[in-house]
Amino acid sequence: MKLSDNAQILIPITTIIILIGLLKMPYAYYTFVRIFACGTFGHLCYITYQQQKFFFVTIFAIFAVLYNPIFRVFLKREIWFFINIFSCVQLGLVYFKYRDQ
Repeated sequence: MKLSDNAQILIPITTIIILIGLLKMPYAYYTFVRIFACGTFGHLCYITYQQQKFFFVTIFAIFAVLYNPIFRVFLKREIWFFINIFSCVQLGLVYFKYRDQ
């Protein structure tokens, strides 16, 4: 899988934004996280679909739905903590494995 130049910029920024969200922040910040993360995961979903990497399409689509700011998924803070950690790990793995290809 080859990451686009946009994805190589968006992945670290999104990871940092999500990790900051693990702290106690105002509600508006979490809305911002949802918008930014949904956009990033949607972009990654599109890139991986073009490259016919359907496993990654599925993973990124699930994250895009979870972080969707319009049709929000209401979960407890403890569950969101693990989703945020897992999504950051996934972004990090994809970034470090595919950034130089």
